[in-house]
Amino acid sequence: MLNHVWICFVSTKFHDFFLEKKITFSQMDSIVNLNDSHLHVAALAIVLAPTIWNILARIEYYTHLLTKIALNNPYYGCYLLTAWIFYFSLYRDYLFAFAFHFFLSFFFQNFLCRFTQAIEHQPKLAVLDNSIVLVVGYILMAAGSVFVVTSMYQLGVTGTYLGDYFGILMDNMVTSFPFNVMNNPMYDGSSLVFLGQSLTFVFMIFRSYR
Repeated sequence: MLNHVWICFVSTKFHDFFLEKKITFSQMDSIVNLNDSHLHVAALAIVLAPTIWNILARIEYYTHLLTKIALNNPYYGCYLLTAWIFYFSLYRDYLFAFAFHFFLSFFFQNFLCRFTQAIEHQPKLAVLDNSIVLVVGYILMAAGSVFVVTSMYQLGVTGTYLGDYFGILMDNMVTSFPFNVMNNPMYDGSSLVFLGQSLTFVFMIFRSYR
């Protein structure tokens, strides 16, 4: 329910913004640089992350390939897929999040954060140059992190990382927090974290230009 409300709210705000500014599709370049290669790479990584691990999970379901690779142990096979999901997600977040640019740039001087580059090459909306944006960004990141961490705690490793494709099922349906307030706390929480990161990073870019 919460994710539906959030989508409706954001859609309404964007609709009102475009009507107020009288922005047409031909004027979109003033808001988003759709020709920027860094934006393309970041978007591609975001799409590929869930696509690849869902394909691997379906291959496991029909052929038990990962289980066979993991010495015919479904738990080891699930842990193998978990490692892939975790590290590919980490790479995706590296491309997406500004934090990795600051903390890991010393070690990856030739491996720049794609999302950082994508944001830096995009036009800036003056309305985002506000300290409230930074506060809202941190709040969204904190709230999203709570949903993600608590849902992982409730589900465990195999419940979080597609253990059902390996025949590993939970004894009972999880109905406690955060599943009692939203249907998809992992996805919704991650979306909130990404949105919060975007807002805080854009705010810092504005400050760096002053």
